[in-house]
Amino acid sequence: MGGAQMNKPGFLSTEVLIEFDHVYKIYEMGDAEVRALDHVSFQIRRGEFVALVGQSGSGKSTCMNIMGALDLPTAGRYYLAGQEIGSFSDDELAEFRNRMLGFVFQQYNLLARINVYENVELPLIYSNRTAAERRERVLWALERVGLTDRMRHMPNQLSGGQQQRVSIARALAGGPSVILADEPTGALDSRTGIEVLELLLELHAEGNTIVLVTHNNDIAKSAPRILRLADGRLISDAANQPATPAARLPAPAEEVSVP
Repeated sequence: MGGAQMNKPGFLSTEVLIEFDHVYKIYEMGDAEVRALDHVSFQIRRGEFVALVGQSGSGKSTCMNIMGALDLPTAGRYYLAGQEIGSFSDDELAEFRNRMLGFVFQQYNLLARINVYENVELPLIYSNRTAAERRERVLWALERVGLTDRMRHMPNQLSGGQQQRVSIARALAGGPSVILADEPTGALDSRTGIEVLELLLELHAEGNTIVLVTHNNDIAKSAPRILRLADGRLISDAANQPATPAARLPAPAEEVSVP
């Protein structure tokens, strides 16, 4: 990426993957300024599973966009793998994003006119991998999420949970340093959402770095660490003892005693 890269002095890229350093984000709304992020600082280390939680207007979506290199701070600095994102050109940013980050979205963001295999392969087409390498990565990712037998299906032939698994496979296929999951259970029923959370926990146990963005406190409790935003400020950064996601499911109807 040429001379655009800027490494933070003393930064240990093998330890810290994400750092917000006094990040501000201000939007102009007519004559008014909206401070979406206000003096936000934190670090996320390799191999962590962190929940970023906050209600609407808290700044979590803005934080997610900056973390995903989809937006830039108005002031302050954001480092990803030790490199300051604000120093990149647009082309460098796109290449770095594709190589470093895997995205999982609430609405899956699958292309309706191509099949499961092609959806998972799509981000790899923009990398330098050969067709054989792409095939190997896609088949591995689909096997990891249990959807090898659905690879020729179209998205509309899958359940919501299966579509989200395709989204996770697509995020995994490129071997990203960080998986950003934005409300990944928001469009799913509770049981299917629990299955998706359990899959993310399995991926974390295998060494993946995961950032889970959610407004739901119960979902956030699945993570060992919770960053909480309110009114654009980071109001807490706390370790958590996560409960097994399935433990929060209601008992099946046949097991509920009736007085």
